[in-house]
Amino acid sequence: TGGLRAMVDRAVSLAVADPPIARGLGTRRRLARHLPALVASVRPDLLFVPGNYHFPIVAPLARQRRRPALVAKLSNPVNRAGRGWLDQLLFDASLRARLRSVDAVVAMSPALAAEAARVLGDGVVAIAQPTLPDDPPPLAPPPTGRSIVAAGRFVPQKRFDLLLDATARLASRDARLVLLGDGPGRAALAARAARLGLGERLAMPGQV
Repeated sequence: TGGLRAMVDRAVSLAVADPPIARGLGTRRRLARHLPALVASVRPDLLFVPGNYHFPIVAPLARQRRRPALVAKLSNPVNRAGRGWLDQLLFDASLRARLRSVDAVVAMSPALAAEAARVLGDGVVAIAQPTLPDDPPPLAPPPTGRSIVAAGRFVPQKRFDLLLDATARLASRDARLVLLGDGPGRAALAARAARLGLGERLAMPGQV
């Protein structure tokens, strides 16, 4: 289900958990218990793991002798800004443990692949994120000056608060910031922009 369902070709089979497993507290434990039976039913040659959130889910499957090939995608930075050295050491150790049994690791960019190689060794492959076709609403360019555009979910991890602060500190006052996306942090970002006096210098047209 969801907004991208129409982009899945009808020739593609969808295997879903029955009953559905909603995301929440304990979700990954329930998915980890369900996955081996689903894999045994579908019998895929390869299982693609779409992001860091899912690494613990495939860990029990990865330890099995008879299983599909496992390819895991890094969906978050290895070196996250603001993470202390001890937390980074613990994160690196956890990442190595969770990916020890997979057959291949891919990253969303060459820079992320280089970060991962420091922790996981050579062999991480960079595969760029696809750009999904859509029909975004047209955004009129500002009559003067420049535009700064950022896109993503409005959640603390994305640090759009820092982008608002940086925009407010620009010496050039004719630069407009455009935030594409939506999420639970929208109201907080709007309030922060108001406190910073950004006014018409900020546009938040929503998810496109």
